[in-house]
Amino acid sequence: MRKHGRYPVIAILSGFCISVLLCFSCSKKPEPSKSPVIARVGTQEITLNDLKSRAELTIRPSKVKNAEAVLNNLIAEKLLVLEAGDTCQLLNNPVFQAYIQGIREQAMREMLYRDVAVSQVKLDSADIGHAFQMSERVYDVEFLTINNRDIGKETENRIISGKMTQAQVFDYLKTMGESGIQTVKWRDPEHDNIHKALFSQPLNVNDMIGPVRIGDDQWIMMRVQKVQIQPVFGPEDVQLRLQEVRSKLTELQAKTIWQDYKTNLMRGREMKFNAEILNKIVEWFQEEQIKEQDLPAPDQDELPDQNPKPPPLKLNDMLNEQFFTLDGQIWSVGDFKRLIMSHPLVYRQQHVQPVQFRDAFRQAVADLMVDHFLNEQAYQRHLDSDPAVVKRGQLWQDALLAKYYLPGYLKKIHVGELQKKDPSYLGMRAVDEYLDQLKEKYAKRIWVDTHVLKDVKLTQVPLFAIQPGMPYPVAVPEFPHYTSSDTLIFR
Repeated sequence: MRKHGRYPVIAILSGFCISVLLCFSCSKKPEPSKSPVIARVGTQEITLNDLKSRAELTIRPSKVKNAEAVLNNLIAEKLLVLEAGDTCQLLNNPVFQAYIQGIREQAMREMLYRDVAVSQVKLDSADIGHAFQMSERVYDVEFLTINNRDIGKETENRIISGKMTQAQVFDYLKTMGESGIQTVKWRDPEHDNIHKALFSQPLNVNDMIGPVRIGDDQWIMMRVQKVQIQPVFGPEDVQLRLQEVRSKLTELQAKTIWQDYKTNLMRGREMKFNAEILNKIVEWFQEEQIKEQDLPAPDQDELPDQNPKPPPLKLNDMLNEQFFTLDGQIWSVGDFKRLIMSHPLVYRQQHVQPVQFRDAFRQAVADLMVDHFLNEQAYQRHLDSDPAVVKRGQLWQDALLAKYYLPGYLKKIHVGELQKKDPSYLGMRAVDEYLDQLKEKYAKRIWVDTHVLKDVKLTQVPLFAIQPGMPYPVAVPEFPHYTSSDTLIFR
């Protein structure tokens, strides 16, 4: 019931569950040291979890097939960071600094979610048993979506008032647009409300579901066409499914606790916009959106741009103007600009229609302020020093710093002139020669655990992990491709 985008496989990570996949345990304090250290470069460690996440949560080049090839590139990245040093110009760039701050603060909110929501979950054995039985059910459903606020509310009212049955509404709406048929399994990454509607109680053929709200102005209605039971056999499969059930129930309960926490945090706070300034800023942001939409569609293998982006330049013309008040406190355009430099606005709908943009923008600013207050809570708990947070910030800083530094070095050695004189430099030769120099220069600061490395197996399925609805949706930096050697070149 969802399209998974352009890539061979996109892992769509729900909410803050990136913490699980990056091995920042969602149920207890993270313990990064438990992942074996597979290499050290200076004071920087590369763990087994680091290697696997950088190799398996983003698209890596087809030539980079084994763990040795991956580790070569991760070590090369760290060596380039050593070469760049603490005085590198990029480190003093305000846009870059805000970007890394935003990465860290997003990780802090994930840790806050762990502390105030996940840790409070208490699962009942009866609920686990029921969910296990429901997980064996597979439905073929006919569905249609309602993407109009007025139609959605009218549909709800007609059903609640008894003027029309769900089936009558469904058949009527089918005459206005197309429906679809989809096979839905318990494991599928559907919207939480869809999952609850289908898998809370057993459903039968012709049962009607909905309208189920799946967005601010979006609903879905479903009719069950077919029911299958796919039993889980074997002790290992049973244990795996039980683990998945516990994880799913934990996630659903934690999200409810988290929403209550945010509601209580914002209760009584009133936000008022300066209408004149709001209209101007909405116009500028809408212009930016139109420019992005007019850009050529990316190639199939092209990943989203992960480089820091400055806010619209026109904001600089009115930095001292009052933008809104919150709890009586004045927030200027300059204050707003500082916030969005580290926390890009997130629109609740992926594609906002021009007539809806003003409302969508106001919602995005309101959500921005919710995260601002969550950040305050996280700082009060000193989560900025949480090992997982520190590691996440360092990961992105190193990846972007190495990517920034290498072209400067190649320009410094006049690689363009070398390529004119010797065509072999058109490939990776100049980088390979530089890595050989760095290998010699830092030989005493490089250590690799080859015993752990030899047992590492990587998936060959191209995968790109994202977190929809987050300021920084890309799970890990793009793969650092500096060498294609599939044998270990650093020891």
